[in-house]
Amino acid sequence: MGERQQTVSTLMNVYRTKEPIATIQTNQYHSAKELYEVQEAFIHEKRKEQGGSISGYKVSLTNTDFQKEMKTNTPLYGMILNQDIVATKTISLKEFFSPRVEAELVFITKEDISLVADINEIIEKSRIAPGIDLPDSRIQNWYVNISVPELIIDNALTGMVAIGEPQKIDNAFKLDEIGVTLFHNEKQISTGQSTFVLGNPLNAVKWLHEQLASEGKVIKKGTIISSGTFMQPLPLEIGTYRAVFDHFGEVTVEIVA
Repeated sequence: MGERQQTVSTLMNVYRTKEPIATIQTNQYHSAKELYEVQEAFIHEKRKEQGGSISGYKVSLTNTDFQKEMKTNTPLYGMILNQDIVATKTISLKEFFSPRVEAELVFITKEDISLVADINEIIEKSRIAPGIDLPDSRIQNWYVNISVPELIIDNALTGMVAIGEPQKIDNAFKLDEIGVTLFHNEKQISTGQSTFVLGNPLNAVKWLHEQLASEGKVIKKGTIISSGTFMQPLPLEIGTYRAVFDHFGEVTVEIVA
């Protein structure tokens, strides 16, 4: 068995046993390209075993302070499968390994994004929705301990995402001036600002577009892009979470036992 397949098998075994692992061995991979190839192989194997289709992307590590802590200067991405989107707004805590909760904006493309797209094209061809992201990892005690290579292989901590009602905005709209308040059982637990996301969530989407373009991939019509958290991720607990955004409204997800 090759190194890549061994890594994929290790991750798939986590899903089969429901037992997270202490670490992912990454020393054998020497570039981001190799790490994303392992991620892609992992998603391919997961889809083969569990079904589902690729619905979009999660952009992670979108705060410059987080990047400094991780000794990197770039975000990274993972893939969102259709079963990762919370359709009923209710989900069991048993579906996760070690989840957290964050609030962020979600972009939904209404047309293909061209390889040479600028920010204006991205805005023109997208709708934006309020979102509650529930990042998760197959690695024990991952928060603040996980490495960048592990993050990439572990699909950028993709867990699940709840998405509210999307809206159209124009090019003059100030996406760098959006605030959010997060409630748990109607008690305020956190606030955040869109500037936490590379100064503007559009910068995260633009980075994703450029990264995928460098790999010869195009963002297609109907792609969902979870653009990056407005706040420090908090541990996910049983109860009802509600994220209320400036301009974009709110989204709710209920976590049950």
